[in-house]
Amino acid sequence: TLGLCLWWLGSHGLQPVELNARVVSWPLACFHATIAILAALLLRSAYMDKLPLVSKYTVHGRPDIPEVTHAFYHSGRWTTFTLWCNTVGAVYFGVAFCADVWMMSGGPLPPYA
Repeated sequence: TLGLCLWWLGSHGLQPVELNARVVSWPLACFHATIAILAALLLRSAYMDKLPLVSKYTVHGRPDIPEVTHAFYHSGRWTTFTLWCNTVGAVYFGVAFCADVWMMSGGPLPPYA
């Protein structure tokens, strides 16, 4: 892969790219909406799950410190990295869908876009 990239760069050189170009279409907006809805349903499912997320904490190499067990319910599950990442992904795709609809309806682009 690196060799292919170096070959491409050597044969085509550096070319200017318009960084403000954003492809907007209804299929892309539908994709963003679908992912946002599915992610929101996943997060709702994690929040509504009646079974607790049980974590057992131990100190490696210290048998004198007792094991601690804690059960996380509902919003307590958001202490995990995975649910935070899923939440950020859901928000991203929701905002991307809103931006798609805004741009397709002829709304002005922000100056930093």
